[in-house]
Amino acid sequence: MTIPFDILSNISEILSYEHDIKTLRSLSLCSQALVPLCQRHLFHTICVPNTSGRTFTLIDRGRYLDRFHKALSSSPQIGTYVRHLHYFVDHNDREFGMASSILKRLTQVKAFKIEYRAHEDPRLFISWKRLSENRRLASAITSIIKQPTPCSLSIVNISSFPPSILASITSPLLDLDIRFLDVDKSGNINEALAVGWSQVEGVLPCLSSLEIRDSKDSATTVIALAGKLFDFSRIESVVVEWDDEEPVGAAKALLKLTPALKDLRVQVNTDINNCGGIADCILQGAHQKLTTLKLDLGGRRHDLGGSIPIGPFAGVVAELAMISGCCDALETIAVMLRYVNRDSWLSIDWAPFDNVITSKSFPRLRVLTIEMVFIWLEDLVNRALLERETEAGCVRQLWRIRDIPGLDFRCTARIERC
Repeated sequence: MTIPFDILSNISEILSYEHDIKTLRSLSLCSQALVPLCQRHLFHTICVPNTSGRTFTLIDRGRYLDRFHKALSSSPQIGTYVRHLHYFVDHNDREFGMASSILKRLTQVKAFKIEYRAHEDPRLFISWKRLSENRRLASAITSIIKQPTPCSLSIVNISSFPPSILASITSPLLDLDIRFLDVDKSGNINEALAVGWSQVEGVLPCLSSLEIRDSKDSATTVIALAGKLFDFSRIESVVVEWDDEEPVGAAKALLKLTPALKDLRVQVNTDINNCGGIADCILQGAHQKLTTLKLDLGGRRHDLGGSIPIGPFAGVVAELAMISGCCDALETIAVMLRYVNRDSWLSIDWAPFDNVITSKSFPRLRVLTIEMVFIWLEDLVNRALLERETEAGCVRQLWRIRDIPGLDFRCTARIERC
C-alpha cells in the first residue's frame, strides 16, 4: 500500500516542528521521492560555526563547510531550501573560498544573521575592511543582504561596516537587529541613502521590530536611516542597550520615531547601573500604546552593604514614578536586578517599589515580574535555601502588590557563583 503524498508531507511537517532531525534523515533514506520533502526541513535552518565552533555549536567549522559544500554540489536545489541562515564570520574566511561559494548558492534566505564572536571575548569586533580582503566572501554576504527575500536581518560585532550595504536593502524587511555595529565613518551615509532610494524606487521597508545594542554609532546610523530607507511608524517592538550616558539621547530620538511601540526592553550596563533617563525616553512619544516594559540592569555589581547613593533599585522606582499615570495601556512590567552579595542582601526595603506599583497609576497592569540575581563571591552551602528565603522576603514585603485583583505577580531569586 502506497502512502499518499499529502500524508507524507504532513508527517515531515510534524517531524520538523518537533525538531526530530534524526527521523527526518532516516525518512529521506527510505525513498528517492522523499528526499526533496525531507531536505526542505533538514536545510531550512543553517548555522555556520566559527573556528571556535566547539565552544558555541559543538560543530567543527572546516568539516561542516566541506560537507555542506559537497551536498550543494551534488544537489544544487538545497540552496533554495535555506530560509534561516546564521553565519559566524571567521578569520580564516579570508584565505579559503569555500564559505563564499556556499553563500552564493543560498538564494531564498528570509532571516539572515551575520555575527563575529571571538573566543576570548564575545564582544570583540572584526573589521569589515579586513573581512573584505576576501572579495568573493564580501560579495557573497552583500548579495544575501540585497536579495528580495530577507524579512529579518541581524548584524553583530562588525566594525567599519559600509552604510551603502544597509542602503541597498530592497526586501520587505520587518525585523532589524543591530548589535555592537560600528559604521564606517569614511562612508557618506547621505550618498549611500541616495543610491539606496533610487534602488528601492521609493518603497520603504516597514519595520515591525528593532534591536540596537551597546553602540551609540549603531543608534545614530539607524536614526539617520529612518524615513529615508526604513519606515519606523509601525515598529511595535524595540530592544535598546547602553553602556554609558551618551546613547540615552539617541534612544530618546529613536522612540520619537516609533509611535506604535508596544513592547520596550531596555538593558543598562553603566558603571553605576543607574537606569535614569528611561522614563524620559518613553515620554518622548512611545507611551500611548506601550503594553510591555522590561528593565534589565544587566551589569549591576555594587555592594549592598556600602554607601549606595542611587538606592538598591538603581533608579527603577523613580523612573516608574515618572511614567505612572502616562502609560495607561501598560499591561506587563518586568524588572531584573543584579547585586554582588554581602550580609545585607536580605535587608532590602521594598516599600518604595510597593508604593509606586500600588499607586493606581497603572490601571491595566496584569503581569509583574521581579527577578533578582545575586553574584556570590564565596562558596555556597545551600543555594536553593537561600534563593527561597530571598523570594519569601520579597513577597512578604510586597503584600499590597500581592493583593492587587487579577495581577499575576512573580518574584524569583537566582544565585550565581562569581
